Amino acid sequence: MITINKKIKISKASKKIEFDVDDLPEGEYDVQLVINENNKLIKKIDFGSWVSDIDIPAHMTFSREEIYGDDGR
Repeated sequence: MITINKKIKISKASKKIEFDVDDLPEGEYDVQLVINENNKLIKKIDFGSWVSDIDIPAHMTFSREEIYGDDGR
């Protein structure tokens, strides 16, 4: 099985999806297109300028152990 992973953008104007398959030999292939709809649900969160106003020292990592200790709570 050969997997081709491509990120595409679908607009009202684009009605075709094309792939370069130079590495594949000639012949017939069964092709399956899977569209992961979860990706379209991801939105960027704009925290605004207040995040840049916070002076966080560069050595702060905020790891789980630093916040909760070694008990993992």
